[in-house]
Amino acid sequence: MLRRIVGVVVGYAIFAASAVMLFSAAHRQPHEPAPIAFIVGSTLLGMLFAGIGGFLAAFIGGRRDTAIAITVLIAMGALVSMFGDNGSHWSQIAALVFMSPMAALGGRLIKAQELLVTSKKKVSGTHLVTVPEKGFRGTDIRLDSGIVQLNVSAEYRGYEAPDPDVVSLMWEGINANFYIVGNSQANKSTSAQIKRLDWVFEGVSFFDVGPRDLDKAESDDRTLEEYEVLEIDPQYRFRLKFRSGVIIEVAANSTHVVIIS
Repeated sequence: MLRRIVGVVVGYAIFAASAVMLFSAAHRQPHEPAPIAFIVGSTLLGMLFAGIGGFLAAFIGGRRDTAIAITVLIAMGALVSMFGDNGSHWSQIAALVFMSPMAALGGRLIKAQELLVTSKKKVSGTHLVTVPEKGFRGTDIRLDSGIVQLNVSAEYRGYEAPDPDVVSLMWEGINANFYIVGNSQANKSTSAQIKRLDWVFEGVSFFDVGPRDLDKAESDDRTLEEYEVLEIDPQYRFRLKFRSGVIIEVAANSTHVVIIS
């Protein structure tokens, strides 16, 4: 929210400052009659800076619709000035009809919503796991922010147990195809590359790593074939099966994912 407020303040300040400097340099008042050449020139300049203001509002605010606030402010300022002044209204009409829509168009020059979803600040960090129903089999981890496929361009790198009741299973991306896929508020599919993913289990009451098939290649230890949800109450219980035959089983009170992108 703070970013959006700052974006609106900066965007509108750019537009307003350009108008003040223009009329000051031309030694004219905005509410007095002016030659047609000055009206056209100032209108075009105002449209340019309105577009820049909308662009900056969306860029700083992180969402394209932040630029709408600049559109509203320009339009409201023009209307208030028009009804509160008995002079010439050409500048208010130009602001209302031509400049205010340009602010919205300026905001659409960037895909701000998608940039937020795929930025490192948005992806890196802790994500809640939406645990599927009992009996689920697959390789997709469903997060609060998207879906990650653990068998696509990702290698299992082992586990850590930093505390007696905490276990972290680690995956590492091997190319640019290891990513999180989610939906923006505009309902457009977006994705962001992942370098590392730790699947963390807390409140662990059971953890077991089974033997591998000695006939399998060592590289098969790094490929997950599927995981299964065995129980969800009173604890979550998962079974992970790897291509080498290794089976990991873990029961825990809660689970989440930590992503580094």
